[in-house]
Amino acid sequence: MTACPLDPWELRLDLAIRGWHSEVRLTRDGIGSADPGVVSFGVWARCHHWQGRCADICLHEHKTIDLNREDALHLMARRIGIVHEACLRATRDFPDAIPCLNGRNPDGTLGLAENDWEMRQAKAPDPDLVPTEALPESAKGHGDGGSHLEALREAALAGLHLEDAVSSFFGRPRHARDCKDREWGYRLRVAVRSSAEDAVVFKPQEFTTRILQESVVAPMIATSSRSLLSLFADHAPGGRKAGTTGNRLPPGFQLLADWIVEQERRRTAEVDDPEI
Repeated sequence: MTACPLDPWELRLDLAIRGWHSEVRLTRDGIGSADPGVVSFGVWARCHHWQGRCADICLHEHKTIDLNREDALHLMARRIGIVHEACLRATRDFPDAIPCLNGRNPDGTLGLAENDWEMRQAKAPDPDLVPTEALPESAKGHGDGGSHLEALREAALAGLHLEDAVSSFFGRPRHARDCKDREWGYRLRVAVRSSAEDAVVFKPQEFTTRILQESVVAPMIATSSRSLLSLFADHAPGGRKAGTTGNRLPPGFQLLADWIVEQERRRTAEVDDPEI
């Protein structure tokens, strides 16, 4: 596997230091290729406070990637780098206006423009609406050269749907104006989409840590993914717990075909009973 030329985890931590939430998603949704290694890889950076204003800024980049390719990690890291560069440029070029995406520049970078709608809604800048981040010291260090992306890649190759986020949605609940010393952490959402070739209702499981070191995050991705796959394998035909549930899935999960039948029954009942 070709080494990742960028340090994507370091870029995401740098975004957090600057107040940007970042998300990565690997999914087969909307992919026409029959090759299970081909996925949609997306990166989002979101900011809800901008130069003393409450705002909703979302910069994002996407690419369909064959995870079996030699340069798969590079292609993934490149998407993160493109979003990181756009966030830095937005801060530099829009000190008095709220930015938004505006196509793509000739050099491949994300195009930016002033968000007219947000500016019409925005109030005058308020110095109290400039957030500060209570990030751990580990967030100021370097990543381990792509092991976080490698863990996501391996889990996606195993057939899992993955979403992750580095965000400040940790600690006590806050209002928009309460933005000083925000606490940060990492959240992983993992979903099994099929078991024994049967489609499964989308039900992602969440795993979190406040340790923002890649040496902790990457093993958490690998362990969480293996544990979920092992749970489904145990209940599938031939597994250790096969037959203990009627649908051959772990308790609490449902086959998509059963869910569709359930919805049809509910719609029929609503038609037959006008009081529902």
